[in-house]
Amino acid sequence: MKKLLMTVLFALTALSAHADQAIGQGQPLIIDVRTQAEWDTGHLENAVLIPHTQVANQIIEYTADPQQTIYVYCRSGNRAGYAVDILQELGYQKVFNLGSVAQAAETLNAQVVTE
Repeated sequence: MKKLLMTVLFALTALSAHADQAIGQGQPLIIDVRTQAEWDTGHLENAVLIPHTQVANQIIEYTADPQQTIYVYCRSGNRAGYAVDILQELGYQKVFNLGSVAQAAETLNAQVVTE
């Protein structure tokens, strides 16, 4: 596990400039950690889908900044809690579990959308 974390941290550092452009500096990153099928039923506008089992592998596609504010939600908050733990292990310091989709929408004053 330590070797994996070191590899990921090295990749985060190497790709930080590119990843920061993906979301824009200063904007919080909102991550839906549910499945694609759950996402398709409705998700927060401006959220990105990263299933909880893929958070460690895919976070670099969105940010490498350990100070990036990251909000995470799922169906009930359980998988979001798992994702928060992983992100914190990777060095991200401003990671928040917003619970369910409805709780996240209320907290962020965001719309739930379907595509």
